[in-house]
Amino acid sequence: MTVLIPNATAVGFGLYYTSVFAKYHPESMMKWYAGSAAIIAGSAAAATLPNGLDIVGWTGCVMAVILLSSPLAVVGKVIKDKSTAALPFGPSLAGFLNASTWAAYGSLVAMDPYIYAPNGLGMAACAIQLSLFGIYGFPPAASAEEAKPVEDLEPADGEEKPKA
Repeated sequence: MTVLIPNATAVGFGLYYTSVFAKYHPESMMKWYAGSAAIIAGSAAAATLPNGLDIVGWTGCVMAVILLSSPLAVVGKVIKDKSTAALPFGPSLAGFLNASTWAAYGSLVAMDPYIYAPNGLGMAACAIQLSLFGIYGFPPAASAEEAKPVEDLEPADGEEKPKA
Protein backbone atom coordinates (compact mmCIF):
# COMPACT_ATOMS: atom_id res chain seq x y z
CA MET A 1 0.00 0.00 0.00
CA THR A 2 2.89 2.38 0.69
CA VAL A 3 3.92 2.17 -2.97
CA LEU A 4 0.37 2.24 -4.38
CA ILE A 5 -0.73 5.60 -2.95
CA PRO A 6 2.12 7.80 -4.29
CA ASN A 7 2.07 6.01 -7.64
CA ALA A 8 -1.71 6.41 -8.02
CA THR A 9 -1.28 10.11 -7.25
CA ALA A 10 1.50 10.32 -9.85
CA VAL A 11 -0.73 8.67 -12.46
CA GLY A 12 -3.41 11.28 -11.78
CA PHE A 13 -0.95 14.17 -12.13
CA GLY A 14 0.57 12.53 -15.21
CA LEU A 15 -2.82 12.29 -16.91
CA TYR A 16 -3.50 15.94 -16.13
CA TYR A 17 -0.10 17.10 -17.44
CA THR A 18 -0.53 14.96 -20.54
CA SER A 19 -3.94 16.48 -21.26
CA VAL A 20 -2.54 20.02 -20.91
CA PHE A 21 0.39 19.15 -23.19
CA ALA A 22 -1.93 17.60 -25.79
CA LYS A 23 -4.19 20.65 -25.71
CA TYR A 24 -1.36 23.00 -26.69
CA HIS A 25 0.78 20.70 -28.84
CA PRO A 26 0.35 21.40 -32.57
CA GLU A 27 0.60 17.75 -33.68
CA SER A 28 -1.52 14.74 -32.81
CA MET A 29 -0.17 12.59 -30.01
CA MET A 30 -2.42 9.61 -30.84
CA LYS A 31 0.47 7.31 -31.83
CA TRP A 32 2.09 7.93 -28.43
CA TYR A 33 -1.19 7.41 -26.59
CA ALA A 34 -1.81 4.20 -28.53
CA GLY A 35 1.69 2.94 -27.70
CA SER A 36 1.21 3.77 -24.03
CA ALA A 37 -2.18 2.05 -24.00
CA ALA A 38 -0.61 -1.04 -25.60
CA ILE A 39 2.09 -1.19 -22.90
CA ILE A 40 -0.52 -0.81 -20.15
CA ALA A 41 -2.81 -3.42 -21.71
CA GLY A 42 0.12 -5.79 -22.24
CA SER A 43 1.23 -5.36 -18.63
CA ALA A 44 -2.31 -5.96 -17.35
CA ALA A 45 -2.58 -9.11 -19.47
CA ALA A 46 0.87 -10.28 -18.38
CA ALA A 47 -0.08 -9.86 -14.72
CA THR A 48 -2.46 -12.82 -15.05
CA LEU A 49 0.36 -15.17 -16.11
CA PRO A 50 2.14 -17.40 -13.56
CA ASN A 51 5.22 -15.14 -13.61
CA GLY A 52 3.18 -12.07 -14.55
CA LEU A 53 4.25 -9.88 -11.66
CA ASP A 54 7.88 -10.32 -12.72
CA ILE A 55 6.97 -9.24 -16.26
CA VAL A 56 5.08 -6.20 -14.96
CA GLY A 57 7.95 -5.39 -12.58
CA TRP A 58 10.56 -5.55 -15.33
CA THR A 59 8.37 -3.47 -17.63
CA GLY A 60 8.10 -0.83 -14.90
CA CYS A 61 11.87 -0.96 -14.32
CA VAL A 62 12.66 -0.41 -17.99
CA MET A 63 10.12 2.42 -18.31
CA ALA A 64 11.48 4.17 -15.19
CA VAL A 65 15.06 4.04 -16.48
CA ILE A 66 13.98 5.33 -19.92
CA LEU A 67 12.00 8.18 -18.34
CA LEU A 68 14.80 9.30 -16.04
CA SER A 69 17.50 8.90 -18.70
CA SER A 70 15.65 10.58 -21.58
CA PRO A 71 17.32 14.01 -21.17
CA LEU A 72 20.67 12.28 -21.77
CA ALA A 73 19.72 12.20 -25.46
CA VAL A 74 21.06 15.78 -25.77
CA VAL A 75 24.38 15.19 -23.97
CA GLY A 76 26.30 15.19 -27.27
CA LYS A 77 24.81 18.59 -28.17
CA VAL A 78 25.54 19.96 -24.68
CA ILE A 79 29.20 18.87 -24.88
CA LYS A 80 29.62 20.04 -28.49
CA ASP A 81 28.04 23.46 -27.81
CA LYS A 82 29.51 23.71 -24.30
CA SER A 83 26.06 24.93 -23.25
CA THR A 84 23.26 23.40 -21.21
CA ALA A 85 20.58 25.34 -23.11
CA ALA A 86 19.15 22.07 -24.49
CA LEU A 87 19.09 20.37 -21.08
CA PRO A 88 16.12 20.91 -18.73
CA PHE A 89 17.42 21.73 -15.23
CA GLY A 90 14.10 21.50 -13.37
CA PRO A 91 13.15 18.02 -14.58
CA SER A 92 16.75 16.81 -14.10
CA LEU A 93 16.79 18.01 -10.48
CA ALA A 94 13.27 16.71 -9.78
CA GLY A 95 14.19 13.35 -11.35
CA PHE A 96 17.34 13.13 -9.20
CA LEU A 97 15.45 13.91 -5.99
CA ASN A 98 12.60 11.54 -6.89
CA ALA A 99 14.88 8.68 -7.90
CA SER A 100 17.08 9.20 -4.83
CA THR A 101 14.06 9.02 -2.53
CA TRP A 102 12.69 5.89 -4.18
CA ALA A 103 16.11 4.21 -4.30
CA ALA A 104 16.56 4.87 -0.58
CA TYR A 105 13.05 3.61 0.19
CA GLY A 106 13.51 0.53 -1.99
CA SER A 107 16.82 -0.42 -0.43
CA LEU A 108 16.29 0.59 3.21
CA VAL A 109 12.58 -0.01 3.83
CA ALA A 110 11.06 -2.27 1.18
CA MET A 111 14.30 -4.09 0.27
CA ASP A 112 12.80 -4.54 -3.19
CA PRO A 113 15.09 -4.61 -6.24
CA TYR A 114 12.14 -3.64 -8.48
CA ILE A 115 12.17 -0.30 -6.63
CA TYR A 116 15.82 0.39 -5.86
CA ALA A 117 17.47 -0.92 -9.05
CA PRO A 118 15.72 1.26 -11.69
CA ASN A 119 15.69 4.26 -9.38
CA GLY A 120 19.40 3.82 -8.63
CA LEU A 121 20.09 3.82 -12.38
CA GLY A 122 17.78 6.81 -12.85
CA MET A 123 19.53 8.64 -10.01
CA ALA A 124 22.87 8.06 -11.74
CA ALA A 125 21.48 9.31 -15.08
CA CYS A 126 20.10 12.44 -13.43
CA ALA A 127 23.41 12.98 -11.59
CA ILE A 128 25.17 12.99 -14.99
CA GLN A 129 22.65 15.55 -16.27
CA LEU A 130 23.16 17.76 -13.19
CA SER A 131 26.95 17.45 -13.45
CA LEU A 132 26.74 19.04 -16.90
CA PHE A 133 25.28 22.15 -15.26
CA GLY A 134 28.27 22.12 -12.93
CA ILE A 135 30.68 21.85 -15.87
CA TYR A 136 29.04 24.24 -18.36
CA GLY A 137 26.89 26.41 -16.09
CA PHE A 138 23.36 27.60 -16.71
CA PRO A 139 22.36 29.05 -20.08
CA PRO A 140 21.83 32.82 -20.18
CA ALA A 141 18.29 33.98 -19.45
CA ALA A 142 16.15 34.79 -22.48
CA SER A 143 16.02 38.44 -23.43
CA ALA A 144 12.73 40.31 -23.06
CA GLU A 145 12.22 40.09 -26.85
CA GLU A 146 12.74 36.31 -26.85
CA ALA A 147 10.39 35.87 -23.89
CA LYS A 148 7.43 37.65 -25.55
CA PRO A 149 4.44 35.50 -26.48
CA VAL A 150 4.39 34.69 -30.19
CA GLU A 151 1.24 36.72 -30.80
CA ASP A 152 2.97 39.87 -29.42
CA LEU A 153 5.95 39.69 -31.79
CA GLU A 154 6.06 41.94 -34.81
CA PRO A 155 5.98 40.11 -38.16
CA ALA A 156 9.04 40.05 -40.39
CA ASP A 157 9.12 42.28 -43.48
CA GLY A 158 6.44 41.24 -45.98
CA GLU A 159 4.48 39.06 -43.49
CA GLU A 160 1.07 39.79 -42.06
CA LYS A 161 0.44 39.71 -38.35
CA PRO A 162 -1.74 36.64 -37.56
CA LYS A 163 -5.26 37.38 -36.42
CA ALA A 164 -6.26 36.18 -32.98
